Amino acid sequence: MHYRFGRTVSLPIPTESFQPTSPLEAIAANRSRDLHTLVLLDLRPEEGVFLSASRALAMIRERDPQGGFLRDSDRLAVVARVGRPDASAWVGSFARLRALDFGAPMHALVVLAPTLHFEEEAALRRYEVPDEGTESDSRA
Repeated sequence: MHYRFGRTVSLPIPTESFQPTSPLEAIAANRSRDLHTLVLLDLRPEEGVFLSASRALAMIRERDPQGGFLRDSDRLAVVARVGRPDASAWVGSFARLRALDFGAPMHALVVLAPTLHFEEEAALRRYEVPDEGTESDSRA
């Protein structure tokens, strides 16, 4: 299997005068090349401000209300508190993950490539959050 990540993207905390769509354009470019995108979420630790995955997903939909860059059915992963004992991960549709609370920071997103190698699919399965109305969350 080869390296499947495209350009890494940073999603900044928006201000009234700064709400860029360039991160969405980079995600779309990576997806068009069938590559995953690591999305780093902005933080200002000196101010105690950390962009949460929940807020980031809401911001993406606000900037892309028609789903031109990311559809509700596209799959993503959210990782939280990597490197800590309480680290956790979730994989699911954009729509499903938008409904979840990922707990304390820090968070990052991975927008998955449109197609996955069978080994990638198997590795992600343990973190899968089923869409509502399907079988329950069976993560360990």
